[in-house]
Amino acid sequence: MLDSFASMGGNANLSGTLNGDVTVVFDFGQASPQLELDKYSLRLRADTSADSTGADFTLNNSVATASISGVGGLSRGTHGFAVGLQLGSDTRFANGTAVVLSSGDSEGFPEGTVFRVGEAEYYPVNGKVSIPLGSATSFVMDTTNTTGLTSGEHTLSAQVLPTGANAGNAASLPAKATYDVSENPSYSLSVTLDAGSSRIVKPGSTLSFTANCKASDGEAITVGTQKKTDAGYEDTVGLTAAVDTDKITVTVPDGTSAGTYRLLFKLGDQEVPYNIIVEE
Repeated sequence: MLDSFASMGGNANLSGTLNGDVTVVFDFGQASPQLELDKYSLRLRADTSADSTGADFTLNNSVATASISGVGGLSRGTHGFAVGLQLGSDTRFANGTAVVLSSGDSEGFPEGTVFRVGEAEYYPVNGKVSIPLGSATSFVMDTTNTTGLTSGEHTLSAQVLPTGANAGNAASLPAKATYDVSENPSYSLSVTLDAGSSRIVKPGSTLSFTANCKASDGEAITVGTQKKTDAGYEDTVGLTAAVDTDKITVTVPDGTSAGTYRLLFKLGDQEVPYNIIVEE
């Protein structure tokens, strides 16, 4: 095998002993005069023998093109993108690609943005991030741990580059994707025990609560129940709850064992615990 590339320009010869496969890379970019668009055959010749079969190939001007598409998401969340590559007859992109990304918006990427391809993570530097895609065709932009993107339409600009032995002097392929960003849901929740109810109850009793809450997407409050044990609080299904907008009724059924119970009022990312004691 040759230990380095050897140019065949100017009728140069490959010298030395060849043992094994020889990779031949064509680069017609600097040929003068330009080869005509046609079918050709590569044949190797040695001092004592010649290749009688040859390797056929076609030369034409069909160039590669790239595209990128994105899926919208939350201001602080994940956004998926797919890279499309149409090779045509341009073999320079056949061994994998890399992509250089920049924000098409004046605000840029918020600090803390991370890009992922599989398990690998990449972070922007000076407003750009370089990602070796290899054979992958998609990546994820994650803004969860940032101040977030402004809501509305955004643009991601990309330069797609070839990697591998066939890359040659290929220029990058430009591509852009637009994607929509929505505000993250906003929640607030507080719960108070109504007058006439007591946190110390007996089986067969009911407790009435009033919730003061806000949910941007209109979600309803849910109520979970736990019982205190020697190991801590464990989930239980003994108590039941009925939710009517901001009014919540919790029923302690007959036969409920004595002990300390915790009610967990939940709305979105908000959770309010409330302890009650069930007596015998």
